[in-house]
Amino acid sequence: MKLGLTPSLFGPHRFLFNAIRDALEYVAGELAKEDRRRGPEQPRFMLLRWEIAWVKYWMVEFFCDLFAVYTLGPAFVWAHLHLTAKRGEGPFAVPVLSLSSHPADDARMRVMLRALSVSGYSAEATTIEGRWRELIMQASAKPEPEYHRCFPEDLLTRVAEYARVGVEAIGCRLAKPTISDPIHSALNAAWNEFWRDPEGFVDWEKESVARLMP
Repeated sequence: MKLGLTPSLFGPHRFLFNAIRDALEYVAGELAKEDRRRGPEQPRFMLLRWEIAWVKYWMVEFFCDLFAVYTLGPAFVWAHLHLTAKRGEGPFAVPVLSLSSHPADDARMRVMLRALSVSGYSAEATTIEGRWRELIMQASAKPEPEYHRCFPEDLLTRVAEYARVGVEAIGCRLAKPTISDPIHSALNAAWNEFWRDPEGFVDWEKESVARLMP
């Protein structure tokens, strides 16, 4: 399937619409498989829940995550890891009988790591992925078969690509390792310092804020 990456009358919104279209096409294909199987109704009902969630909630959430990653860099991905650990909820959760307003935390992480890698932060992506795997192991979390069906790798890859071109289309600066403006540098340095010296982080944070706001 070709990505519709040429701007149109819809402007930058085209890329969000195209991503939603691809998600709907994917779900439609899975529904067709269920129709051919003539099996129980529950898988079909589950897919219909996913169809609504992709259009109403998930795609916008993915694009918001990706906007932050493409314009800021690793800091937002670290924040997602920290928030997931703090909440303690299952990272592979997918709706079966009801709707969920947010995609699974692991799917969000997979999309963000891809965005980091294509932005030149491959080393940081590898480090964060390692921490993420540690978190999953500590939580003894494992994906059910429905998880991979709900968030297939190919679709998530296309979502990340659409979002990147969309961010470029609205004229935003894309983050890259060579950027050194004060706010961007401080936010990303904060996470490096947090992992290097958690006990001393509060003092470091106060000093950094004082330098930014003299």
